[in-house]
Order: sequence, then structure tokens, then C-alpha cells
Amino acid sequence: YVRPPPPAVSSPVSWRRNELALLAGCIPGMPSLQRAASRTMQLASELSALVDAGILHRFPDLFPPGTITWDTWVWAASVYESRSLPASVMPSWIWKDGHTSSPPEVWESLGML
Repeated sequence: YVRPPPPAVSSPVSWRRNELALLAGCIPGMPSLQRAASRTMQLASELSALVDAGILHRFPDLFPPGTITWDTWVWAASVYESRSLPASVMPSWIWKDGHTSSPPEVWESLGML
């Protein structure tokens, strides 16, 4: 979990059209295809909003030209989503009553306090 992110994540959002066509060809694949299409539209909307806001041009040191492409955007979203966990699976000492609450000794043992 702490290892560096993988160079590629296999997600229907990053699949090519011929791979997606395999999902379209069967009834059980339709919900997955619909989720992939929905997520693709969401990612496109978010990237478009960043570009329209000029964020890539305002911070050229952080985002040199060519750094943020569709493929890198989808990769980043896939890596994030593959590593994020819902609060319901977190240990009780991290997540209680809708709030994070980790004991100070945990952070001290990690050298953070």
C-alpha cells in the first residue's frame, strides 16, 4: 500500500474502444460499460474545468507543458481510486462517529509528533 504507484492501472476508463466493445457485446457487461462511460465523462469534465480555469498555466513550475495529458489524468484518478478506502473499512481507532481520531501515540511512533 505504501509502495510507489504502478506505472499502469487496468481500469475500463483507460481501455481502448476495441476492449470496451467486448463489454458492449454481452448483457452482463452493459452496467460496467455504462459506469466506465459515466466516469470518463466525469474525468473529462474535471480536466476541462482545470484547463478552463488556467490552473496549468498559472503554475508552470508544477505543471510543465505536456505534463497533464488525458492519459496521465486517467492514470492519476485510477491510482487514487485503487488506493482509497471507504471509512467503513477503517479501524475504529482511526474512524469514530464520522470523524478521524487516531491516538497521539500512533503518530509519535511514526515520528510525526
